[in-house]
Amino acid sequence: EIIRQARLKRNTVWAWREGEARLAFADDGAIPARTLIMAGTPAGTAFQGVPGKDRLQGLIRWILSGFRGGPIPHVIDAYIDRSASEKTFLQPGDEVTITVDRLGRLANRVVN
Repeated sequence: EIIRQARLKRNTVWAWREGEARLAFADDGAIPARTLIMAGTPAGTAFQGVPGKDRLQGLIRWILSGFRGGPIPHVIDAYIDRSASEKTFLQPGDEVTITVDRLGRLANRVVN
């Protein structure tokens, strides 16, 4: 299903930074070797946004820094620090497995 949906958008071009982005398909419709395939839902990932407590902690850090660098880097650092201490995201030794019909199974162990 992932591949079917991707093929429907194979000619779509998105503006990204100073250039363009598109899905990686060869002219014959094949997925080129070494192409990153992502699947799943945003829940439990960085895509869900930064919680309010990390925003507040980042704002406090920014104020205590003497308003250096703007608040966003401080908020991001607060989020990363908390996530690392709570082991929110993947840790060394975890295995990530994805299975796609007609493509097979990919398994990768987190090493660092």
